[in-house]
Amino acid sequence: MLTSIAIRSKRHRRRAAWFVAGALVALAGSACGNGNPTPTVDIATDTLVAFAINNSPAFEPSGFDLFSESMVRVDDNLAFDVAFDVDSATGQAVVYPVALVSNGFITTRHVGLQRILIAYDSVTYGLRTGYQFDSSYTLSPGQSLYVVTNPVACQVDPNPSLYGKFVVDSVNTLDRTIHFRATVDPNCGFRQFQPGIPTF
Repeated sequence: MLTSIAIRSKRHRRRAAWFVAGALVALAGSACGNGNPTPTVDIATDTLVAFAINNSPAFEPSGFDLFSESMVRVDDNLAFDVAFDVDSATGQAVVYPVALVSNGFITTRHVGLQRILIAYDSVTYGLRTGYQFDSSYTLSPGQSLYVVTNPVACQVDPNPSLYGKFVVDSVNTLDRTIHFRATVDPNCGFRQFQPGIPTF
């Protein structure tokens, strides 16, 4: 467990707030939580900026929430799946699943990470197996991860998992920011990353 990471309050930041609001309504009403296995929401892709969880302004966001595909506050509510940090010595991003940042707080999120070992853009679906649920990862620009989580909205679905992938584009050690691209299949149990409504 990590004990040196400070839980801090951060400002929610999103480049397209209208998309989040629309996606949340659609997800809550049809894609997840009602046992309906038919996908209804398009695959979501966005470019985001994370601030390091350590030694950054207290109001900046460090957590990524797959369900809303947005950067969120890292606080005692633990309403995120992964948190980001910056290793100033190596210029790498460090990625933690929520369990490693909980500092003893109870979280129902079960977040797994797995390195992507092929070209990021060629990854068209999430893997079902091979995830690590208690490990952090260091990523240089161009390196990427698969991620799987179980958001509350999917917990009554036949398959309560949500799948995504993200790649680090750049790390700024002075601003302590990580620029990355993420793709999420917002339909519970589906794991396709190609544009449009998924088929599996």
